[in-house]
Amino acid sequence: MHSTENIELLFRNLGEDWANITPEKLAQRIELLHGIRIEFEEMALPRGYFGACVIVMDSDGFSTGYVLYAKNLPLTQQAHVKTHEIAHLALQHTTISATEEQLQQIQREPSLLFRSNWAIACRASTPAKERTAREVQEDEAELFTRLIYEKRTLMRQSKYLQRGSSLKEMDDALRRMGVA
Repeated sequence: MHSTENIELLFRNLGEDWANITPEKLAQRIELLHGIRIEFEEMALPRGYFGACVIVMDSDGFSTGYVLYAKNLPLTQQAHVKTHEIAHLALQHTTISATEEQLQQIQREPSLLFRSNWAIACRASTPAKERTAREVQEDEAELFTRLIYEKRTLMRQSKYLQRGSSLKEMDDALRRMGVA
């Protein structure tokens, strides 16, 4: 299945209420859809890294996805990073798998995320014919993230446009563009 088809299918299964979506509300939807728990943890990540996702399987066979994000990010960037990492879980991408003990090691020394055998780091894109599976997944997660925020913006804007504004020409132009 092509990546955009994966995303379209996922959106169909995630419901319709996007106007007030937050990373935490998205995580709840993914938890219900995939039967996993999602936890958020702010960490002091190495310079230049903003987020990571770690899956921990407990002894009963249940999975918890840990969305790790860098400390001191502006709130909008923090929401974007969280949503991007949730996208990896939502799209069931290959991510870092760890035991509880390994997660504790990562929590003590976050640089392990990017310099160990678990390392899955974002990189600049390469030409399409040389792209790795990981780069494709990064692009897919980013597309999913951007679409979520586009849906949120469009739904919020649509509610405003239903009331109309004093600028009829602007309302008409937005409707022609498919925003309203």
